[in-house]
Parts: sequence; C-alpha cells; structure tokens
Amino acid sequence: MTKHKRSWMTTFGGLNSQPKWKALYTTDEERVEVDETGEYPPEMEVAQEIDDDHFEVFSFSLDRLKVVKGHLVPAGYKADWPLLVHQYDEWFAKDLASVAKTVGTTEAKLRAAFVSEDVKARAWAYNAVGSHHGFVNFDQYPETLTTEELDKRWDR
Repeated sequence: MTKHKRSWMTTFGGLNSQPKWKALYTTDEERVEVDETGEYPPEMEVAQEIDDDHFEVFSFSLDRLKVVKGHLVPAGYKADWPLLVHQYDEWFAKDLASVAKTVGTTEAKLRAAFVSEDVKARAWAYNAVGSHHGFVNFDQYPETLTTEELDKRWDR
C-alpha cells in the first residue's frame, strides 16, 4: 500500500525521496502523520463508522495556506502566478464563518489555524471543514476498512 497519494511524483522527478511517515497522533477517529524527510506535507486520515465493523477512511494532505489580500491560498503562492489571487482561494474559504459557527469557534481562529506551522492546528482546521462539508470533499475515493484492518493500520 502506498501511503502518500503523490508518491508518483518521485518517479517522474517531481520530488526527491519517498516519504517516511511517523504518527504525530492518533485518536479513535483520526490519525495525523508527518513525513520525516520533510519532502511531503503532513497527512490526515479520518475514519467514519459505516456499521458495527466497517469504516470509511478519508486521507488527505494538511497543506499549509497563507492569506493574501483576504484570500486563503496555497503557502507557496507568489504574485507572479498566472491567475488572479482570488482564483487560488481554497474552495471552502468563502464559507469559513459557517464552518466556524458549526464547530463553536471564530473565522479568525480557523484562518489562523490554516496558516499555522503547527500541524495539529491545521489538522483541527481541516477537520472542522470536513465535519461541516463532508470529508468526501477532501478525498472522493475513501477506503473501506474493517475494524481489525483499521486497528492494524493505525497501530491501535
């Protein structure tokens, strides 16, 4: 099983090394891993129970963002990119106030978490958006695992 969805990039010269994943934390419902090589962004998996013995597991990167002219854009954004800055705005950015209300926080705190270097803060922010809009918006092809398979995968 390839844990990182973008590992194909190493084959075609996109990145320099294969990731070496280390668990940052695991709960009953989520796991966050960081790449010890530093080449790949941290990743999060969220498990949602389907029935007594099956889970849908959504996997996605915890990309760091930044705010440019009020827009929440990729951290690597530069003014010389070909499109206007608002065209790089994250799909969920326009609805952050609603997301914040759902999870009992402020839009400012969510924005701060997305731009934070703290992986746990970003995980919290992505979890808030996924809980509000559905994690399928981050991973359209979740895996279905049994409880035993999930326990083994997450070393629980």
